[in-house]
Amino acid sequence: MASPLRLLPFVVLACAPIDLSGEPEGGDSAVPKASVMPESGRWLVEPGQQEDPCRQISFSPVAYHGAIKNVTASGFTNTFGGPMACELDGFDYVCDTDAFAYDGGSFGLYDAMFQVESHWEGSFSSATELTGDYLVDYLSCDGADCGSVMGEIPCHAAFGYSATFDG
Repeated sequence: MASPLRLLPFVVLACAPIDLSGEPEGGDSAVPKASVMPESGRWLVEPGQQEDPCRQISFSPVAYHGAIKNVTASGFTNTFGGPMACELDGFDYVCDTDAFAYDGGSFGLYDAMFQVESHWEGSFSSATELTGDYLVDYLSCDGADCGSVMGEIPCHAAFGYSATFDG
């Protein structure tokens, strides 16, 4: 007859909880997330689909050069629309929100002062290619021409783009 001590490892294993989910203990946070390190340097930015019910932004209709620099595992600096810090999460990125006032009267266009927020966001498909959106939110307007210039406030516009590393 086998000694009861020889069966002890089997008894311990049989009593241990078993997780059949296939995920390591600790949930998704324990699984390393795939990520990309974008190339640092000059990028060719090409306009994509544009959705602008606000009719206030003139996004470049032709390709232009911007830059991605100061690349780290957690972010980079983007100059596609002016220097801004961007956070990198795996293949996705979101750049800092820019809040500003746009005064149509300062250009002699109309009597309307808009409070605006905008930011850039998107995803890398590789270290040398990305797609994204420049998102603009008109939050409020003060002035006699607000209703005729834009219509409904708040107003949201999205300007798609793609970019490829160009050296």
